[in-house]
Amino acid sequence: MTDIQILGIAIGGQTVVVLIGIAGGVLYSNARITDLRDSMNGRFDDMNRRFDDMSKRMDDLRDLLRSEVKRLEERIAHTLR
Repeated sequence: MTDIQILGIAIGGQTVVVLIGIAGGVLYSNARITDLRDSMNGRFDDMNRRFDDMSKRMDDLRDLLRSEVKRLEERIAHTLR
């Protein structure tokens, strides 16, 4: 083998090692991005549940206040008769 052939094999081997390292890094990075996405989706789902709960509570409170106002209106109307 000539020096040029040995140099070509050495460079080719180093290139393969670098490419394997890059591929491994990309796969690791993609896994971390997937983990982040899953975490963010879970947090957004929790926030949506909290907003839904607050909306339900506000609806219940609105209904309670309407019934109280109606009860008081009827009581006042009965008193004025």
